[in-house]
Amino acid sequence: MQRMCLVMAAAMGAWGQTESWDAYTFTAPAGWQKNSPGGRLEFLLVQGRQFCQIGLTQSGGGTGEARGDFEREWQSLVVKPYGAGKMQGLEAPAVNGWQARFGAAPVNLPPTGQFTSSLMTFTNGNRIASVLMNGNHDGCTGHFGVFLKSLKLVGGGMESGPAAPVTREQPQTGGDGFVTKATIGGWQGEIFRDYVRFDRNGVTVMIFWNISLDHVGAGHLGQNLWRMTVARSFRVLREEPQEDDGLAYFKSYGVRGVVEDRSGKRLAAYLTPGLRNGVATPFVVLAADDATIQRTFPKYEAIWDMVAYNHFPVSAGELAGRWTTSVSSASEMYYTSTGNYAGLSVAAASVDYDFNANGTYVMVGQATLGTLGNLSNTSERRTGTWQVSGNTLVLRDSKGKVDEYQCGMVAIGGGKALRIQHKVYTGSKWDLLRAK
Repeated sequence: MQRMCLVMAAAMGAWGQTESWDAYTFTAPAGWQKNSPGGRLEFLLVQGRQFCQIGLTQSGGGTGEARGDFEREWQSLVVKPYGAGKMQGLEAPAVNGWQARFGAAPVNLPPTGQFTSSLMTFTNGNRIASVLMNGNHDGCTGHFGVFLKSLKLVGGGMESGPAAPVTREQPQTGGDGFVTKATIGGWQGEIFRDYVRFDRNGVTVMIFWNISLDHVGAGHLGQNLWRMTVARSFRVLREEPQEDDGLAYFKSYGVRGVVEDRSGKRLAAYLTPGLRNGVATPFVVLAADDATIQRTFPKYEAIWDMVAYNHFPVSAGELAGRWTTSVSSASEMYYTSTGNYAGLSVAAASVDYDFNANGTYVMVGQATLGTLGNLSNTSERRTGTWQVSGNTLVLRDSKGKVDEYQCGMVAIGGGKALRIQHKVYTGSKWDLLRAK
């Protein structure tokens, strides 16, 4: 008992200020490493070979039944990633009206070794919130106890029914000529903090920023993405992960459901992950019913094609400044006749545009090509004047040569990228980022 009291005292002394994230309010551990992998908030303390870890998941997408919510989260967060055995959750004291369940199991996961994984889930109406706690020494128990004692969840009170969404995203504001709203391909487009939204004839398409699959977590891919996107902006009334059926319109990893917007209007919702090269681009479609979604997009792949509409007009005020990008590749070569090693082939290029507010520009381009030990370098520098109107950029260099480019601002996480493509020499195209 004395040892446990000392552990608890040390834990209490290591905790700092009150913080809020998603549905949670808690006392944050001071001195712990804080990470935000897609859709989660994590705290990690490492001392030599010993570690304690606390992870919070984004709330939303619950079934309304605490036992079922726990079993599903246990499978997704503990069994699949760690190989722990199935655990029947035990009922725990409620937190702010949220029903709670708790379970724990030993894990042996190379190369981490042996540790204990504990999960606490909280259910309130259609919402679920989960806290995952991993640790490989007794001192973690004290830390976890202090954290859980400080924990509060917003939207509590079972008598109030399903809680309203935590996040109410606002559109990105314009100013200085920045374009954040435009009609593109007949759709009304608008840029928000976490997604681009397009509306037409009662149908809404939300394109969220790319999410690495390394950050999505184990379990049903679409359902995890649903919680990271839809459940943050809407009240979820029904959620149905789709099974792997290549013949069905609602494809594998998709999620169908019914949500309620901030005005109380109910909408059919469909999420498709848009998978490419280890990255998910979640597309969410909202309409009055599933039939409207299928009429608007007769083939589900047409939803993915909506990414082409993320191409907003460019204003002079937003273009002014320095934009840059670089690309590179390398490959090992072998002689087909002998199989002997033929060297490392390298190709790299960079381009830098400085669009001055007075209408002049400077372009500097560099390229490297060849094999190691036999590389050739080229460089180019141009100056002249520039003009931009909507989606057309005209460059007139100091020798009088005129080049026209198709251009657009592509909304991305944290800002916009400038996409330009020569109207004649279409292979000359760049995605440039604003230089800091």
